Amino acid sequence: MSDAWDFYFARVNGCLASIFVNLGLRGTIPVPGRPWLLWVHLQMKTPRRDGLSSSSEAPTLGEIEDSLTATLSAGPGAELV
Repeated sequence: MSDAWDFYFARVNGCLASIFVNLGLRGTIPVPGRPWLLWVHLQMKTPRRDGLSSSSEAPTLGEIEDSLTATLSAGPGAELV
């Protein structure tokens, strides 16, 4: 797996979002047999005024990310990109 991770800001459904993506996989997609995309939406308790996560919620969001990554990695064919 590539290790060329980067992030950028974009608008998703009309709201500001921070996108974290593995750009190193660009030349390897699409992958036959992996036609699915999983989106995970969370309702934050204390977002900043711009809608992004606050520093107070960052540790919890990090734990959720780690748990999702571990669960998906344990399944057949899933990959965090």
